[in-house]
Amino acid sequence: MLEFPYISELVDSTARFHTAAVRSKASHLTMPTLPSTMHGVILFWDKKDGESFSAGDLLFQIETEELQLDVDAPRDGVLVKILVEAGTAEVAANTPIAIIAEKGDDPSTIDTTGL
Repeated sequence: MLEFPYISELVDSTARFHTAAVRSKASHLTMPTLPSTMHGVILFWDKKDGESFSAGDLLFQIETEELQLDVDAPRDGVLVKILVEAGTAEVAANTPIAIIAEKGDDPSTIDTTGL
């Protein structure tokens, strides 16, 4: 098994790339920036639109030419809407891939237009 000493740093940085605040309590969840590449493929989403999650829950898995990485939720919340479906190739780093909101928010009441 390969070890990546920077993975803990990458996972710790997830809070930073998930916090682009927008209207209401919703925010964009963006494709992570990985040290070795600027794009990847979302292999699968572990949560569905409207589903709540807790800090540390698996949200999705990505793959690059060099690694597969599970991306966990940096905080409690709800997945409002997936913007980039699993299997989409060459998703660039920092691309908005989903809309998330605060824990307890009702996804049906969040206006996602303009996000």
